[in-house]
Amino acid sequence: DFAVTFTASSATLGSSTSTKGITVNVKATGDVWVSTDVGLFHTVNNGTTFTQITGFTNTYSLSTGAPKTTGGYPSVFAFGTYNGTPGLWRSDDQGSTWTRLDDAAHGFGSQEANYVCGDQRAWGRLYVGTNGRGIFYGDDNGSTSTTTTKASSTTTSSSSTRTSSSSTTTSKTSSITTTTKTSSSTTTTTTTTTAGGTGTACHYCQCGGTGFTGPTTCVSPYTCTYSNDFYSQCL
Repeated sequence: DFAVTFTASSATLGSSTSTKGITVNVKATGDVWVSTDVGLFHTVNNGTTFTQITGFTNTYSLSTGAPKTTGGYPSVFAFGTYNGTPGLWRSDDQGSTWTRLDDAAHGFGSQEANYVCGDQRAWGRLYVGTNGRGIFYGDDNGSTSTTTTKASSTTTSSSSTRTSSSSTTTSKTSSITTTTKTSSSTTTTTTTTTAGGTGTACHYCQCGGTGFTGPTTCVSPYTCTYSNDFYSQCL
């Protein structure tokens, strides 16, 4: 009803203590994705119950985009740590399988500082806003994916109603075009790479800090440089 009323859900998101992002399936009422400090959650019933997506242990910005097939379920993009590997991920099957869109040599720095937005008209196209490095966009059509199984456990809730007054991305097999814009110029580069999930952090990626659980070794020739107790970066 255009935010005239809101319904509060008492469902829990596992052991999460921090919500990082929310996105919706614009084609279906009540279909919502939520990123948290313990992973990714999905509801199709307006938040009455949530299902945790297996494999993710921490997620940040997320977005939906155009479906891979006409009339299909939207693609889901997310920054997060999946099966121990931090990166930018996409799912074309409601979270059952995930494809990594970046690699150890082509990243976006600290995941927490970036924002992703999927294109609602072109499948695989996404935009990434970075913390001081510009805005990147890319068209990805990689075919390699990693399989996971959705968790079967759900949480239930009761509800009440109240009324208010009112890339750089790189493909696993394809050429990616990225654009960085500043106030006075635009630079465009094209790169062709083969992605590979390794246990190393990419250039500009976070590699240490209090509570950090990702890779602490940087891709060559970069080294993990201490900034403060909460953040070290591959420089």
